[in-house]
Amino acid sequence: KKMVYVQDTLAVEEDAKRRMLLRYIHAVKEHAMSVNGGTGGVLQLPESNITDEEIHALAALLRNNTSIDELNLRGNSITDDGARALGAVLAGRSGLRLVDLRGNKIGKGAIRILAEALERSER
Repeated sequence: KKMVYVQDTLAVEEDAKRRMLLRYIHAVKEHAMSVNGGTGGVLQLPESNITDEEIHALAALLRNNTSIDELNLRGNSITDDGARALGAVLAGRSGLRLVDLRGNKIGKGAIRILAEALERSER
């Protein structure tokens, strides 16, 4: 019984986390579209306590999005995992021209992945 209770509790927590991430994605999207008269442009999220989990959600939003061309993620808690997710976005069709990742926890290997993604991109 205890195991079932723990599994049910974890399932409820995971579901709540998914719903929170979806709300976060929609809020980010609305904010991006309200900037520069609806054309998007710059998405400012510096020092917003963003982790890799939010970055994965943000990467899903940015994939094939050409209206956001600058992304400020300075001073967050992004690690190599989040940088790889952004690398996948940068390698594909996205309008991103500038991504500020200063002050995060990104190592040299992930920086290399980001650089390679930019080289392969269609910019």
